[in-house]
Amino acid sequence: MRRADQSETRLRLVVEGPVSGVALSLQGKDGHPVDAVTPGAADVAFSVPVRVGFDTLKGRWRFFGGFVRNEGSDRQFVYIGVGAQAGQDGSAYDRRIKVDIHDIPPALIEEAVNGSVIEGAIAGSGPDGTPACATVQLVRAWRTIHTASWPEVIG
Repeated sequence: MRRADQSETRLRLVVEGPVSGVALSLQGKDGHPVDAVTPGAADVAFSVPVRVGFDTLKGRWRFFGGFVRNEGSDRQFVYIGVGAQAGQDGSAYDRRIKVDIHDIPPALIEEAVNGSVIEGAIAGSGPDGTPACATVQLVRAWRTIHTASWPEVIG
């Protein structure tokens, strides 16, 4: 799909209840951490620039950009690095969180094309109290918000 046929927007990924002292970051396609933060007790939010375009052959929206990863012909996701994956030297954790984005409802993507931001929230820790990793489920469903109502990073 030509870049001229894509619209720029943002995803806001909120990590609720992250493990204090363990770094988190977005992870670019090159595997390097971007916008690393070491949370305290507060939630953390990442602003992820993406482009969206409607794939007329498949009849659905597709995401593009430096943080969007693809697996097969349909699955798309964003990685959040944890501990060493977020650039934290000496961390006991070397993990990534995979946040699926291919299942964002089309109506929300259409709102984002018209100026909203798509937000989803994940748990920052697993049942055992260690940092979340692997593919995670949303703890708060995808929704759209207006950009004036949120900071780039919480915490």
